[in-house]
Amino acid sequence: SGGNKAYCIGDPVPSITASVGLDETVDWYNAPSGGTLLLMANTTYNPTAPGTYYAEARNTSTNCLSGARTAITVTRDTPSTASIGPNQSIFTGGNAIFTVTTTNADTYQWQVSIDGGVIFNTIVDGTEYAGAQSTSLAVKTADINKNGFRYRVLASRSGSGCPPTASASALLTVKVKTVITNRRITHRVNKS
Repeated sequence: SGGNKAYCIGDPVPSITASVGLDETVDWYNAPSGGTLLLMANTTYNPTAPGTYYAEARNTSTNCLSGARTAITVTRDTPSTASIGPNQSIFTGGNAIFTVTTTNADTYQWQVSIDGGVIFNTIVDGTEYAGAQSTSLAVKTADINKNGFRYRVLASRSGSGCPPTASASALLTVKVKTVITNRRITHRVNKS
């Protein structure tokens, strides 16, 4: 029987097996017709890389082909990238937006580190954050205590069974607005 077999990046390439009758054996090829014989007389093949492999069943008594070759495709099944946008710099009380770009992902979970990126904890939506499970995280009305926090996202594809891919982290800088007083006139300066 044909079909697809997926595996996670970091795992070994899985073996593939063709279903045949009791009086049949299988030869494995790299093309739907012709091509290179990869393995002879074995129902299981151990590929070394992802790709499409073709099983050709043969009757063991007559040595006649039992039908057309059956294709089995082996693919990697996990996000290949998770790239976070730039660091953010805001003034106290402002909002910061972090974004991520991924491939082959449909599930997202943002995390925050308050110790410079050593330990990351899961973020939930609420008064401080919005978009904790999307491609954009909003840090709402940040105060000075969030200065130096780092943010990253875990990206995965639902139903894949593979562990999520973590992006690099991005830094949040929160600055205090400066007040300059000159001749009894107060000027508010946005320090950059």
